[in-house]
Amino acid sequence: MKKLILIFAILGSSSLLANDLLSNTPTIDLISEAALESLERANRFSSELMSDDEGGWSGNGGGSRDESDNIWFIGNSPIKYCLAKSPNFPLKGAALKEIIDTSITKWMSFFKSYELLNNNLAGGFEHPRMNMLQFPDGLNRKMSSNFSYTNDCDEARLQFLFGLENKVITNYKKFASDHPYGLAVRQKYDHKNFAHKGIIWIDQFSSDKKEIEHIVLHELGHIFGMKHDSVPVMDENLTSLLGKKPEFISGFLGKIEADSWTYGLKKDHPIVMTSTKGMRPRRRRIENGQTEKLCGDNPTYTANRKIPRKVLKGLNLNRKDCHKLSLTYLGDVGERRRAIKTFTLEIEELYSKRKAIFKGYFRMTEGSRPKFEGPGVVTKLNIKKPLGNTRSTFNKLTLEKKPSMLPLTGTFNLGREAFAAKMTQNKGLVIELFIPDAKAWWTFKTHYNQN
Repeated sequence: MKKLILIFAILGSSSLLANDLLSNTPTIDLISEAALESLERANRFSSELMSDDEGGWSGNGGGSRDESDNIWFIGNSPIKYCLAKSPNFPLKGAALKEIIDTSITKWMSFFKSYELLNNNLAGGFEHPRMNMLQFPDGLNRKMSSNFSYTNDCDEARLQFLFGLENKVITNYKKFASDHPYGLAVRQKYDHKNFAHKGIIWIDQFSSDKKEIEHIVLHELGHIFGMKHDSVPVMDENLTSLLGKKPEFISGFLGKIEADSWTYGLKKDHPIVMTSTKGMRPRRRRIENGQTEKLCGDNPTYTANRKIPRKVLKGLNLNRKDCHKLSLTYLGDVGERRRAIKTFTLEIEELYSKRKAIFKGYFRMTEGSRPKFEGPGVVTKLNIKKPLGNTRSTFNKLTLEKKPSMLPLTGTFNLGREAFAAKMTQNKGLVIELFIPDAKAWWTFKTHYNQN
């Protein structure tokens, strides 16, 4: 299956105006005689932004020094956005504005749930050396969360284009292996004033409101510094969601996380790794050419036949049954890097009702270096040393103040028996469990990372 490459490049905002915001919609700033300007003006702005006088541009959303995944907007200033649409776009401007506002609210709720929304970028890190990094002007900054609509695209820092494109967007679409559904593009990153502008372009690919919202969510994720494959909505392989034969049903669209794939491990929050919620149910043939769902109507179970036979025998599981596998993070014993991270791993069969609960004890994998992952900015910073000396550097500050929890190595214990295990990350958790009786490893992945 081909992967769709969603490109986010550097580009300045053009000045197209929305033309159909409804006068009877009180939540929208009204445009008295709004009309779409010609794309010639948008193309002219794009050409100006390509010139050295305007700061230049480069591909993949960032410039140099790994800036491509930077949070676009930081600081306390409100971020004004506008929208423009093709006259033939299937949704009205009022509906599109509602999608934008809803999508921004979903992202803000997501960041709040992981205690990232109000974090400053500088300071507060568990690692002392990271706390030596400061912005050159001495100010601290958060990710911008104050977005407001304007019908004047000349004053907007963020512009949404629906079904419209200019020369730069047309050129960047050529880099995709298939026709892209959307692009997030911005000006060259302004490392001094952080005053760059950007644009989100959505193709006229569908009339389904949920599908359009999903792409808007995805592109906004880039604006907030979320990488591809960091959460389900940022999945790079959008053909599984929006292709001609999608693997997912529409009820899954518009969600940032899934049961089996979350951004991080929350204490006492089970991750149902077998869950196929939102996916089209798998069926098997029975008599008279009929089919039935492999595991009934419960999407949190998956068929035991997917487990290697040696492992089935080693765990005493019935090949004709189905199982649910849930992992729960219970917390740390000890401090920081020497801490033991505790878990429960629960395996439950659907029809036999048998259940096994493993207790897990893990540490950071030996030899791995702690990394501060998640949304952040790579920019010009000062290193302020204890004796007062200061020097300049290019480095990354993140909203996450604790290093990434993974990879982990340890054991899952059942009674007196300990099963060696490893945990890594690839579109959700990957658990590798050694089954002594089978003399084999059982590698369990979510349905998102089966390939």
